[in-house]
Amino acid sequence: MKDALASTFRQVARARPETLVDILWACAKLDHNPGKVFIQVVTEKTARSLPMLGTYMLGQLLWSFAKMNHHPGVHFMSEFVAALSRSEGINEMRAGQVTTVMWAFARLDHRPPVSLSEALLRQAEERTDDIEAHELASLLWSCSRMDLRLPDPLLQALPTKPSRDLASFGPRGLAYVLWLYGKLGAHPGEDFVERAIARMGRTVPAFSYIDAKDLANLLWACVKLDHLPGEGYLRALDAAILNRMEESTPAQLATYLWGFSELGHVPSQEFQEAWLRRAGETLADFGEAERATSRSAARRVGARGVDGLLGPWAPSPEVAV
Repeated sequence: MKDALASTFRQVARARPETLVDILWACAKLDHNPGKVFIQVVTEKTARSLPMLGTYMLGQLLWSFAKMNHHPGVHFMSEFVAALSRSEGINEMRAGQVTTVMWAFARLDHRPPVSLSEALLRQAEERTDDIEAHELASLLWSCSRMDLRLPDPLLQALPTKPSRDLASFGPRGLAYVLWLYGKLGAHPGEDFVERAIARMGRTVPAFSYIDAKDLANLLWACVKLDHLPGEGYLRALDAAILNRMEESTPAQLATYLWGFSELGHVPSQEFQEAWLRRAGETLADFGEAERATSRSAARRVGARGVDGLLGPWAPSPEVAV
């Protein structure tokens, strides 16, 4: 493959922009890094031809840059947005193409102007029935990252998917999806939340395929979505977090206590002892927000030793996960 690409790269100077986009897309798809020089040449040559590339090629180009973690520059992005906004093919984009472009914008930390984001989301909304579950999750992430509001039909599309589609996410993916709904301030419906938690809890032991970050996110999402899991699930989460305590960060430790205090669950004695050990090990990394949140939550659930370790209690805002 390297020999084939090397032969292709030697013809870059004479290649048409469309050919360069195809080559770059193939490299991105195959997780092959063609090198900074080639990527820069593609950036410069396509920058002069953006209006002629067409909607499909523009989407491929932006996705390739995002996949390779290459930001083409502010000027390029400005010209790209102008070309895509004027593209007639935007009204013919498939739902999957929209989610891909939105993901690329989010990955490159470039929020498109309102007129373009609304046009893209409107196009996806008109094809809601055609969007796959993983594409909807990608759209949730993109809009969360760019602080964009999804139209209600798109927000409610994922919760209406059959359970077999939820299975494709896996436990960690489901925890992340619930967290995204919490971040967006949109409730996916009690039925969806219950189905997601029930599926995550089916593993043996329950919630064992979820790491410390996702367990903290799951507790946070339950609070933000006003969902109170049954006591059996709370005990299972207690045990799952206990098994992940040694890899937990101060922000996650604070979120565990805060989440359980908001959900009315008193952590087990084993949990409390492990929490104190881990907090002692990471004490130097505790910020004031984590300290205050932990102290406040500990008082609410009756957990002992937290004030002595972190200092006396003081009111504080909720810590970010």
